[in-house]
Amino acid sequence: MWQLSIRSKIIVILLVTGLACLAIGGVIGYHVGEAALTQSVNQRLTVLRELKRRRVEAYINNQLRFTAAVGNSAETIDAAKAFIAAFREMRADVQADSAARQADAAALEAWYNKDLVPRLDKIAGSHTPVEGLMPADPVARRLQADYIARNPNPVGEKNKLVAAPGGSRYDAVHARYHPMLKRAAETVGFYDINLLDAMAPILSQVSPVWYNARSIPATEARPSSRITRPTHHRRSRRSCSQPYPSSPRVRRSACSLPKSIF
Repeated sequence: MWQLSIRSKIIVILLVTGLACLAIGGVIGYHVGEAALTQSVNQRLTVLRELKRRRVEAYINNQLRFTAAVGNSAETIDAAKAFIAAFREMRADVQADSAARQADAAALEAWYNKDLVPRLDKIAGSHTPVEGLMPADPVARRLQADYIARNPNPVGEKNKLVAAPGGSRYDAVHARYHPMLKRAAETVGFYDINLLDAMAPILSQVSPVWYNARSIPATEARPSSRITRPTHHRRSRRSCSQPYPSSPRVRRSACSLPKSIF
């Protein structure tokens, strides 16, 4: 055993005591600094959260104001009334011409199999039967055939068709109001504007897609005073509140369809 002098012992004791004080001070400083840093970060995150909340609220309020302005305008109301009357007038003509109905079904089925179903299958991961997508209403099939399947514009530019060449009252109404609705959607930044009949079918859309003129559940139908349902522009999303085929799997897939599919 080493024999330390009293002086050495005092030095060792002072050294150990100093190191202990430094260690305790370091631990206390670490915890105090951690608490202060955590509080600072939380305060900054709280401020950022409030700023984002206010921005989101302001954005939603602006969209609601745009929606009200477009939906309650006299031009949109007149367009909805005209489309409703034209859509109902088509029923007798379509039902009386069985050959035209067969041609509509053939053209529409060919477009579904060529342009829509392959993309749906890729997204859904399995095959989607065409029968579950095509509308049963012959008027809806006629409109889909005229404005989608027979539309000469390429995929993604179907809304460039001002009117189908059939010469029906619906085509005339479409030629009159489609440019106005298209400008309104582009002006306020909406992806689409849907005109709805209170009895359920979607009558017209700025961007025609496969559910054009499809029937929708009564719970989704808007009162006649709320005739538009705009969807803000998103290149890779489409509002899931819009009607899709009854299959939940297809509905989930359709919500993620890119704009280029149409």
